[in-house]
Amino acid sequence: MSLITLSSPSRRRLLRSIQVLATLLLLALILRDSSYEQFLGLRDSVEPAHLVATVCLSLLATAVGAVALLLLFEVHNRPDWWGVFIADYFYVQAICLVTPAQMGEASLPYVGGRGRFAPGEIAAALVIQRIVALATLVAFAIWGAGSWVSSAYLWAATLFILVAYFVLVLLISNHRIRERVSQFIGKRFGPILHGFYVSWTAMLQQRRG
Repeated sequence: MSLITLSSPSRRRLLRSIQVLATLLLLALILRDSSYEQFLGLRDSVEPAHLVATVCLSLLATAVGAVALLLLFEVHNRPDWWGVFIADYFYVQAICLVTPAQMGEASLPYVGGRGRFAPGEIAAALVIQRIVALATLVAFAIWGAGSWVSSAYLWAATLFILVAYFVLVLLISNHRIRERVSQFIGKRFGPILHGFYVSWTAMLQQRRG
């Protein structure tokens, strides 16, 4: 059954059911590999101040990631959606903790849509956010990692990332490839890329700041 054929209320019920099921599975995985003795051992080996600082910084980093996406959505006309979207982003980041290469973020267009943002708009913002984040990381690595890693390795990695970005932008800009990818994903996962290119273009041209 494709999400394309579902009505909006049915789609919301299905997404809510998927969220509940995913949450229960995550809790089951955690409890399966945990014990009370392990908890006591972890408690005794952790500095309370370090734990509080780690939790606070993790919450702050996740919230900043959500706001970074919201800034790409022109949300000044939709302030009532901020809280719900940030909660959805926290939920998806929790899923990312148990998925390879943070593939759980692929569920954000489904979870964060809910009739507020177009799935393609969220997907486009995710791609732009990741490009900017990795570019920033590369810039800091070139600037400060020379003491630990050889400069040849850093520049080789930087060149590879730049080429990968260039190829990605070319693929997104190519109408035929873009249509084939949209059709392929649409048939299997629903219209999560609907409006992707329009949002991508608008974000890069009109919301560059």
